Amino acid sequence: MKQLIIFLIIINNLFGFEKITSFEANFKQIITNKNKKIIKYSGKVFFKIKKEPKILWIYEKPILKKVYIIGKKVTIIEPELEQVIIAKLDSNYNLAKILKNAKKINNNLYEAKLQNIIYKIKLNNNKIKTISFKDNLDNKNEIIFENAKQNLKLDNKLFTFNIPYDYDVINK
Repeated sequence: MKQLIIFLIIINNLFGFEKITSFEANFKQIITNKNKKIIKYSGKVFFKIKKEPKILWIYEKPILKKVYIIGKKVTIIEPELEQVIIAKLDSNYNLAKILKNAKKINNNLYEAKLQNIIYKIKLNNNKIKTISFKDNLDNKNEIIFENAKQNLKLDNKLFTFNIPYDYDVINK
């Protein structure tokens, strides 16, 4: 998850996307481990880039989970576990270096490297269609975006959350 969060923060500037101010899409995430076991997730993603990046992943299947990223703070709300995880993003990521080293492979394929992880980004009509990478545990990750919309007016309220008083709060 950490790799994906950092990646979404920087895609605003990668590959000629500097004019993107917001993004909304349905997503499917497929994770395949070394033993070929597959886990599938689906939901919606929203992000807004202004002074401070705001991202919301709403995982709908197989269980509900909401991941809010506001600047360098991540809040994960897991209703089925009645818990909230709050963490800070690692400030050691050198985003400028990643942007500088991003490579165009062909018209619809780009590659970026972040902390020894190679991200492959496929476009369709100048919109992000898929992101794929192998994580630190050697799991293959593929995220497929559908019904993508860019440069919408996303209300800041979308990125506002309330932590239920009876949830366990874990600070990392």
